[in-house]
Amino acid sequence: MSQARVQPQTVPIRPSQLPDAAAGNDSHDAAVSARSTLPGGEDEELIKLRRELSAIELLQGLGDELMHMLLVSCPIRELGVGDVLLHAGQTNDQIFVILRGALQVFLADSYDKPVATLRAGDSVGELSVLDKKPASASVTAQEPTRLLCIDESMFWHIVHASHGFAVRLIIKLSERLRANNNTVQVNRALTAHFEQVALSDALTGVHSRRWIQDTMPRLCERHRFDNQPLSIAVVDIDYFKRINDKYGHQTGDLVLCEVAKTMRKGLRPTDFIARYGGEEFVLIFPRTPLAGAAIAAERQREAVRATALKTTEGDDMPQTTVSIGLAELQPGQTADMLIHTADLALYRAKNKGRNCVEL
Repeated sequence: MSQARVQPQTVPIRPSQLPDAAAGNDSHDAAVSARSTLPGGEDEELIKLRRELSAIELLQGLGDELMHMLLVSCPIRELGVGDVLLHAGQTNDQIFVILRGALQVFLADSYDKPVATLRAGDSVGELSVLDKKPASASVTAQEPTRLLCIDESMFWHIVHASHGFAVRLIIKLSERLRANNNTVQVNRALTAHFEQVALSDALTGVHSRRWIQDTMPRLCERHRFDNQPLSIAVVDIDYFKRINDKYGHQTGDLVLCEVAKTMRKGLRPTDFIARYGGEEFVLIFPRTPLAGAAIAAERQREAVRATALKTTEGDDMPQTTVSIGLAELQPGQTADMLIHTADLALYRAKNKGRNCVEL
């Protein structure tokens, strides 16, 4: 007598056909019914399925009775590439054990980059069953995937009947949580790194213009609140365009780096230096009145003038000088207004012949 062949699979669900938690149950029930009423014991299909389930670590050691219940009660679901298993926000009362293939997990309906990839032996959906909340992520098939679908009642039956199953599930959930924590830590480290890159000038290593834009308003407010003086200097390398034109941009970059290094050496630990753009730098002197800033700026001007610079080929260069404009924070001034005031002083220094400090 020929035996019936069972093909327990559901219709694949595409992203344009987001699944309902109960979708496909009728076909599953038909497949399960066919399995449970097979004459003459297990047929070849069920024997293959038993071997398939026995190879999954999570399901090992269940015993014949529980394994038989899985065989006859839990449907098999087949997904094609790109099929959606779960959609973020969808209610779900099933646990899906991956028998073959791979699933990708995406957060907040973003299909740009998966946050996790699950493979044979992994499970998904258990959190929805445990906390009775909708799925927090979308899950799609990265490749053709075969799943064992365990509904809520069967899941709790296995948990109560098999201590080993419960322990293995807890271990897998702990591993996943640890992996998520590691991902969060890596993302935080990357965020901090990129923020640092954005706030630093790539060429000279000093603070960037963005750093000035982020920090200066807070500095102004703090000094105004504490009733303390705050002075700044806008520094411009004299005739920098001639340096680029005569010696090339590589030598020009070298000059920028050397001038930045020289000025940074001359600052107090509480002072700041930032590249404002092109050949311009901003020096910030916290808790310093204009007279004190003028003394510090004059020292900086002299230090740059005394620095011996060379071209990228090692040839001596003519003396490099800077012009400096100073300003002190006044009542009612914003950070932009303070920088503008220092800029006007810088223009006066240039008009006086450069290589000088102007208040």
